[in-house]
Amino acid sequence: MTARPLGGCPELRQKVFAGAERKWRCPGRGSTLSTVQVDFHQPEQFDLRYVGADGARHRPVMIHRSVIGSVERAVAHLAERHGGAFPGWLAPTQLMVLPVSGAELPQARALVERCAARGLRAAVSGPEQGTLGARVRAARLVPYQAVIGAREAAGDRVALRLRDGRRVNGLPAAELLDRVGALAGAHSTRLWDEGKARDEDREGPQGAGGHG
Repeated sequence: MTARPLGGCPELRQKVFAGAERKWRCPGRGSTLSTVQVDFHQPEQFDLRYVGADGARHRPVMIHRSVIGSVERAVAHLAERHGGAFPGWLAPTQLMVLPVSGAELPQARALVERCAARGLRAAVSGPEQGTLGARVRAARLVPYQAVIGAREAAGDRVALRLRDGRRVNGLPAAELLDRVGALAGAHSTRLWDEGKARDEDREGPQGAGGHG
C-alpha cells in the first residue's frame, strides 16, 4: 500500500503484484486494486459549497473511494495468483462427478442435485465426453472429483480424487458433502482435513476396474 500526492491531492493506493513473470511489465511494478483520494480540485472546479455550523459557506473536500477499482482486474489477479486452481470455496466448479459408465449417470446426477441443495457447485462429466482418464485430466483444476463406479453407485459412495493427487476410496456421499461443505463454508484453503485422505489409496475406484 502506498500514499502519494496525485495532482496535488493526497492519495492512498493499494497495489497487487503479478505472481507470474511479466516481460511487458517492469520489475517491481504492480496493478492498482483500490484507491482512496482526497480531491481539492473538483470542489473548486464546480464551485461547491456548504453551510457550516457557524452559518458560513465553506468549500468541501471531496473523497474519491474505490474499494475495487476493477472487478475484472481483481479476478484476473486471483486467476494468475492461483494458476486457475482456485481454493475449494472459490472454484467455479467445486466438485466434478465422473460416472464410469452410462449405468451410473442417474446416481451422478442425483449427487449433483444434492450438492446444489447444499449450496455447492457441481457438474457431471459423463462417458459421452470421453474415457474416464480423459475426463479426469480435463477436470484437473477442479478441487474435487467424485468417481462413481458400479460398487459406489450401489452403496451411495464415491471414489474421491483431490486436485493434489490424494484419493479417498469408498467414501460415503453424505460424508463427502459434509466435509466439502464445511471447508467451503469456512473459506478454507485446505482441500481436505489432514489425515483424511490416504496417499496409499492409489488404486482405481471400486467397481471401476482400476481405470484412471
